[in-house]
Amino acid sequence: MPPQVQPKPFRAAVDTNVLMDLALPRETAHDAVELMRTRIAQGCEFVVTPRVFEELDFIAEHGDEIRERELAGAALDRMVADWGFMPLDFSGAGHDIAEIAAEHIIGAGLLPAREYNDAVIVAEAAQANSGLLLTSDNHMLVIAAPRLHLILDSLGLGRPLIVSPARIVRDFSPRQ
Repeated sequence: MPPQVQPKPFRAAVDTNVLMDLALPRETAHDAVELMRTRIAQGCEFVVTPRVFEELDFIAEHGDEIRERELAGAALDRMVADWGFMPLDFSGAGHDIAEIAAEHIIGAGLLPAREYNDAVIVAEAAQANSGLLLTSDNHMLVIAAPRLHLILDSLGLGRPLIVSPARIVRDFSPRQ
């Protein structure tokens, strides 16, 4: 009998705001992560893309408010040890690919130019072959998925579904 191949875990990328929400004692983001971990049959691997890591680091050092700096610092401290999230790093060419994809996303009008970091985060999630990008950012949540997927397909990248923690909780919580 041939050895049984274990399916790869489902990969979900998380946005900066989700990580900062996880640093709070109890938040919808906690429920969403727990639901994904328990309800996805092959398991769920959460990843933190390079731009998200950079944003957290910047906010921890230079955030406008003390509370914002504290949450970003706590997220940096806890993402691996407490939450089991995996920070990703891309090679120099990997960063270039994400930036090219971000420019296409903005050029297509899917995000305004001022949301360049968000476009890079979407592109990095796609580059990491994430099936889902978990965010509370309304700019990302309203991106037209068919148009985004055409862009990502043309660049040979993955197609993450962009979803909020609240939607995960609403759609996947056990019904009472």
